[in-house]
Amino acid sequence: MLNKYTTKEEITTTTSHPNYTLVKYKNNPRVYRLEPNSIDETKQVKRYIPNETEFYKLNFRFDRVVTIPDTEVYTDGETLKS
Repeated sequence: MLNKYTTKEEITTTTSHPNYTLVKYKNNPRVYRLEPNSIDETKQVKRYIPNETEFYKLNFRFDRVVTIPDTEVYTDGETLKS
């Protein structure tokens, strides 16, 4: 089964997450997707997913959401919609 996937670079940092990771902050119900910043692709923005209906329309799964510390700060991007 693993042969179906393309191998990418190894994750070597613990201070950020790969693009398109779903994240949330502890004690905050809002879920975001991290994406490349359109102005500077070396940086990331977090795009808010406005509700559960939209979350499921985008085919996301709640068991894939990573809880991150409040000290991990990303610029707000546009709200994510299907």
